[in-house]
Amino acid sequence: EGEGWMWVVDPLDGTHNFARGIPFFCINIALCYREEPLLGLTFEPLRGEEFWAQKGEGAFVNGERIEVSQEESVEASLVAVGLGYDDERAGRMLALLHELWPGMQSIRITGSAALGLAYAACGRFDLFVHHVLFPWDSAAGILLVREAGGAISDRDGGPVSIRSEGAIAGAPGAHADFLRLAAGKPWR
Repeated sequence: EGEGWMWVVDPLDGTHNFARGIPFFCINIALCYREEPLLGLTFEPLRGEEFWAQKGEGAFVNGERIEVSQEESVEASLVAVGLGYDDERAGRMLALLHELWPGMQSIRITGSAALGLAYAACGRFDLFVHHVLFPWDSAAGILLVREAGGAISDRDGGPVSIRSEGAIAGAPGAHADFLRLAAGKPWR
């Protein structure tokens, strides 16, 4: 409690997945000071996995240290995306994916931004891209990816914050390659 401190909580990220019985949803909690995530937890109840990070202390899943993948290119990457609820922006994201598709290993659409970031942090996804985020979606994941050695930016490649509208996160090489490939394209 005090000025600048805040808890950012999403009791159910991936609501539509949960409602339809799709086992890809989580509970997401972060403690921030002046909007900087210091502690983050993403809990995936059906798998019993706790992804957590503390600033300066690393990132972990069920107590084991995690790291992002070391994939260098989008071509060799498993890329996960979140489309959110904005039809116009989602359409632009799909158009970009259609253009890049022949040069990717595979694509997944997640339905849970928080788990997408957690999976990027532990290397299950080489890259996670989401064009519409809210603080409760991203606060824990920003810290997870950073503490796991990953690259994370806003949609334009600039510094990400819990107020950023979107994020690109994962392996540093794949992140840089995605920004290069998406440059000048109207996907945002």
